[in-house]
This record gives sequence, C-alpha cells and structure tokens, in this order.
Amino acid sequence: MLYCSWISYDPSAKLSNTDLNTSDTVAATLSFLLYELCKNLEIQAKLRAAIDSVKTEKAHLDVEDLTECVYLDGIINETLRLHPAVWSSEKDYDSHH
Repeated sequence: MLYCSWISYDPSAKLSNTDLNTSDTVAATLSFLLYELCKNLEIQAKLRAAIDSVKTEKAHLDVEDLTECVYLDGIINETLRLHPAVWSSEKDYDSHH
C-alpha cells in the first residue's frame, strides 16, 4: 500500500455503495494522476510544496484539508482532461460496443 505521511488514513472507515460504484473511475483517475506525476518531476515537486503549505501546523492532513489545495485541484482536473474517466462522445462509445 502506498503511504503518504502527509495524508491521514483510517483503515476502519466504512465504504458506502456510492463509494463502491465509483471505485473503477476513481482508481483509473488516480492511476493516471500518479503516472503523470511520475513523468513530470517538476510538477510533482510543485504539488508536494503546495500540499506541504496547507495546514502547516498539522503533522498529518485530513481529506477535508486537501480541499484548500488549489494546485491539487488543478492537477486532478488536468488528469481528467487528458485521461477522461468516461467516454467523451457517443461516437467513441459506439465504436467500443
């Protein structure tokens, strides 16, 4: 398991049906996000600095704290633009079914 010291993790947290229904698209998006960060070390470093600047008084961040990181939001949006989690048009959908 990937562990980030700056994000708290609660293994006892329960998943809802909504969480389970979106797990495939979230997994794909996170995979592409990590892939892009591995390819772009400068962006990775800038993201790390941006996350480190959020709630500097805390040793570990909660998920809610990350909503304050505008750069992370931008990286997620750019990942979704480059690697959409759903088909982008009916033509794409029809050609794959």
